[in-house]
Amino acid sequence: MDECKVKGSSINAILRYIQLKWGKPYVESLKLPFNPSEIKVDRYYPYEWVRYLHKKIAEKAQGREEQAFKKMGQDVVNSALEGHIVINYLIKRRSLEKLLEDMDKSSEYINVFDGGIIKEGDRLQVIADQTCEDRSEQMCWITEGALNAMIKSSKKNAVVKHTKCQFHGDEHCVFEVIEQK
Repeated sequence: MDECKVKGSSINAILRYIQLKWGKPYVESLKLPFNPSEIKVDRYYPYEWVRYLHKKIAEKAQGREEQAFKKMGQDVVNSALEGHIVINYLIKRRSLEKLLEDMDKSSEYINVFDGGIIKEGDRLQVIADQTCEDRSEQMCWITEGALNAMIKSSKKNAVVKHTKCQFHGDEHCVFEVIEQK
């Protein structure tokens, strides 16, 4: 297996989420395995750094982990779209199927997920299997939150349901996106 890496923009977005949620002093108190000021948005870094941040979020959100990670997924997408007028305009003009295909192609994570988009009638299935050895259900929650944020940003009327999960015995993680007519 290739080494899993993540883009600096994703690390920065997670740090921004933590800072907004629990404050700058909390971020400064973390014994980070990296220097946040040295993270470049377009470079790739070890996936373990993201897992470290996820661990800290889980510790802080104890008992509310699922909600915290879904909210983080939403906030990361919202942060990425903030102030990008042209991108937001294009998102609203695309079909839901095309929007999800584009999201899959331009994912910030490199070799962390494997899958794709499957259309079955009025349902779209997003397959998002984690490929790194260090897998977690937290990534499922983040993915669900991110999908919800993309749909909300697109002004589409759709619902996301996490219908199958590798962490509950299924072969794949499947998120069904059903557009409401």
